[in-house]
Amino acid sequence: MSGRFGSFLGVGFLVVSTAASCGGSGAGLPDGDACDSGDDCHSSACQNGTCVGSLCECVGADCRGQSSCDAGWLCTRYALESAPRCRKQCTGAGTCPPGFHCDSAVCVTGGEVFGIEWVTFPRTTKCVAGTACPYKVRPSAGAVVAKYTWTFGSVTPKVTTEPETTFLYTAGGNYAVSVVAQTADGTTAKLTGTETICIASGEGCDPAGAPCCTGTCGPTNVCN
Repeated sequence: MSGRFGSFLGVGFLVVSTAASCGGSGAGLPDGDACDSGDDCHSSACQNGTCVGSLCECVGADCRGQSSCDAGWLCTRYALESAPRCRKQCTGAGTCPPGFHCDSAVCVTGGEVFGIEWVTFPRTTKCVAGTACPYKVRPSAGAVVAKYTWTFGSVTPKVTTEPETTFLYTAGGNYAVSVVAQTADGTTAKLTGTETICIASGEGCDPAGAPCCTGTCGPTNVCN
């Protein structure tokens, strides 16, 4: 097998360890090499197709500058672990392989944790029936989003790679709106909302139906 890329073990509170001697249970592939199972790895741990987490022994105050883990790896220990392990270094969101995220400068198990927020809600100007209505969201800082899936009412969802899109409503009324942002490793964040589409002046209306963009629905059932 071949291919070295970062990955790691552990979830929880990070405690930085000290000068280390990385090791495992015996012969096998080093951390970062592709694997099919733990039997392939020196560490006996294969996660997301990569050998990870060789044991390391720390004796100093700070492993980060003294560890004998491979270059680009740090000897660290999480609170629930009985011994420190080598973990891939990272610099922020998007710098770890799929299935891992960056926490305290090392890659740990689990997808990137992120959120999104509406930019277009609440609206200062209502959307008009028959005119493209803009939508935009903002992902949390550092999030690397692969796609956005937008749903407007009961129509087929729309997928984009950018955090914005438009949708044309043919009739006034209230519509359910949602968007799901997804990273490359499958982690998602979702927003929902309700869009009120108004009817332009001079267009037909129903006093008990969708609102007019300006004025009211007159006695002749036309927005004035």
